Amino acid sequence: MPEIQVRVELVWVDENGAQVGAKLSFGEKHGRSVDITLQEIQQNYRDKLTNAFVTDKGLVSNTGIDLPEQKLIRKTGEPVATYTLMHADTIICRVYPGEDRIETVAGEYLPFALTGGYVRLMDSEGNYLLDADGYRLTAEDSLSVSRFEQWLTSRTDNLSRTYMNRVYIARKVGRDREKILRDSCAISVIDNYWVRRSDVDTTWDELKSNRDTNLEVVDIALTGEIKTPPDFSKVEDDTISLFTIKGAFPKALYKGTLLKKDNNAEYEAAAYQLGKAIGISVAVAEKQNGVVECQLFTSEKVSMAHARDFLHYTDYEAGRGNDEHRALYDYFSQQGRFDIVAQLERLYIFNYLVENIDFHFENFGFLYDSGSFEINSVAPAYDFNNAFAGFGDTATYYNWILGKLPDFIRNHTDVKNQLQSTEFLSILKSLSDLTQEQKDSIRLRAEYLCRL
Repeated sequence: MPEIQVRVELVWVDENGAQVGAKLSFGEKHGRSVDITLQEIQQNYRDKLTNAFVTDKGLVSNTGIDLPEQKLIRKTGEPVATYTLMHADTIICRVYPGEDRIETVAGEYLPFALTGGYVRLMDSEGNYLLDADGYRLTAEDSLSVSRFEQWLTSRTDNLSRTYMNRVYIARKVGRDREKILRDSCAISVIDNYWVRRSDVDTTWDELKSNRDTNLEVVDIALTGEIKTPPDFSKVEDDTISLFTIKGAFPKALYKGTLLKKDNNAEYEAAAYQLGKAIGISVAVAEKQNGVVECQLFTSEKVSMAHARDFLHYTDYEAGRGNDEHRALYDYFSQQGRFDIVAQLERLYIFNYLVENIDFHFENFGFLYDSGSFEINSVAPAYDFNNAFAGFGDTATYYNWILGKLPDFIRNHTDVKNQLQSTEFLSILKSLSDLTQEQKDSIRLRAEYLCRL
């Protein structure tokens, strides 16, 4: 099959005349065109353009005919009069940004991140107000347009992920939240929430049936390569959850499976094997043909909320300590949810064991019933791209967890017994994805836990 020709059709320049990107065409006779930033062209098309050279400063014609230039006018999706926050088929509220007004229909279905909780009070200059003891004063929070906007932006903002900019190009949404929202309805695989713009006519069943079925998007998200011109005809026919999946490493979703392809994505599989060996709930992950397949633990009936979504119920950042793990542990203890407390303890033990230096409040969460909203359990441990660091220095981990480890391991003697078992040592030894140094570090941590 002949290599696809890539031509520069138009160079985009800013108001100062500096190049910022170009419109590239793919195909022998000026096929579909795609707008791509200059940085992306320099990284991916240095030797692939047929009518231009790629230099560190920009694009230069190699035909003797100057490349056409045009000033870039950034087009953004226009906000609409109404957003409707949905939970499956249920209307939760209608948001009217222009009127700074929210009309609540079924407040009991609000996401945990938007329900109740407390906010810190500030004066007109942005300084926190303190009580007589020097603690920050708080007031009960309520749903507002600005709070909804923050939630929606946070839900759909993942530009920091490697190759995600390429997915944005393929989906023709640029970096504009309104276009992303029109394209995806903010649908996610972790829950049943979505947002309907007043200019979009769709249903929950349509979104579900067309979700994450585009293999072209999968390939771009994992490799960053647009091997063939994106099939823009499919954009209107499918919906992707990828905009609402967080993280910095390349990942994709296809028909209910989370796919990862990275130099250390195999750590997900290693963590699963170790968790299985000592009886701790870890997301199922297996290596298949160079891709790590991570089994989703959510469904239409079981949803997940990130730990961050519960912090506004706690004293986190309220002047009483800023450790999210301590804040959530204390909160569930006060609620009498000692089943959740016990599961958190096992989660803490495991993340210490595998040296996960990325164990923050978006990398663990809680499963809840999608109908009753009752919290059922801590979600299986997941996201180990930055685990097995091999530092061996306990000071690099969360101080509160380290101080509580003796209590945690005493509360879970079954884990302690498994760490001492020949089965655990055998599985650790067999993990080909880990270096000997990493295995030695885990073994030393296991021995330390068993001495506590």
